[in-house]
Amino acid sequence: MKLVYDDCFMCDSEIPKSQSKLLNSIREVCFAIVELNLFLDTHPNNMEALALFKKLCANKEVLENEYKMKYGPLKVCDVSDNTPFSWVSEDNKWPWQRGINE
Repeated sequence: MKLVYDDCFMCDSEIPKSQSKLLNSIREVCFAIVELNLFLDTHPNNMEALALFKKLCANKEVLENEYKMKYGPLKVCDVSDNTPFSWVSEDNKWPWQRGINE
C-alpha cells in the first residue's frame, strides 16, 4: 500500500490564515535554532551566536505559548487533561478524519 502524504497532513490552505502564519513563524524560529545549534557545536566560544540562540529560544517559547492559547496544543506533551488524546475534539480533528461524518 502506497502512503499518500496529502491524506495525512493539513495543507496550509486548509488552515485559517492567522493560524497558518503563526505556525510558519514557529517553524522558521525552530529552523534557525537548529542551524545555530549546529554552528555552536563547532564554534562554542562565539558569544554573538550564543546570544542569538538564547533570544530565538525565548521567541520560540512566546510563539508556542501564543499558539497554545489561541489554537490548542502543538505537541502531545502540552496536554493538561488527564484523559489521553481528549484534545482531539470535534473542532480539532485529525486530517484523515475530516469529512468522514459530514
